[in-house]
Amino acid sequence: MNTIETKPDEFIAPKFFPELQASVDVLVGLPYLFSRVSYGDELTIHFGSERKHTHPKLAEKVRGSHVLSVRGSEWMLRSGIKPVIVGCGIAPISSDRKPFNITALESGAFIGQSATVTKASPIPFLPMNSIGLILDLSDGSSFTIIPTPPCNGDDDDGPEPSDWELLTATQWMHVGPGSSIRVDPL
Repeated sequence: MNTIETKPDEFIAPKFFPELQASVDVLVGLPYLFSRVSYGDELTIHFGSERKHTHPKLAEKVRGSHVLSVRGSEWMLRSGIKPVIVGCGIAPISSDRKPFNITALESGAFIGQSATVTKASPIPFLPMNSIGLILDLSDGSSFTIIPTPPCNGDDDDGPEPSDWELLTATQWMHVGPGSSIRVDPL
């Protein structure tokens, strides 16, 4: 396990972004497969090639070879094929907002079937000293992860979840809360 922990007053970008950039660059060129929303509006986006789950209870489900999970963060998807912006925790400014349709997101209606990742950019959020992510896709869609402020520590529900995670064939990277980055080899 590799861990990068910055001091609260230390800005994260100059020293740690090259390593983080290299870790997210593995997504560039991979095809978008599908998205799933689970409890608490946690989102998983699957890229690469389809893989079968090894657990017997999940034998009927597939996952991507690369899975981006949004846990303790807000997220927003701007569709490149429809005039739609959807998200969790983010309210786009619009007078004609409609309720979010999870089924439409999971059906693939917002991202082109042959879309691939063209750019993956970690972005610093200075007020919270945390790290977000922007993914651009070949169909003009973009996906943005915006970390939320950490809890005040009075919660007895255990440790805060990562802001976002990236699972590949070789590693499981946890980004956040705050400026922490942890990479666990698989």
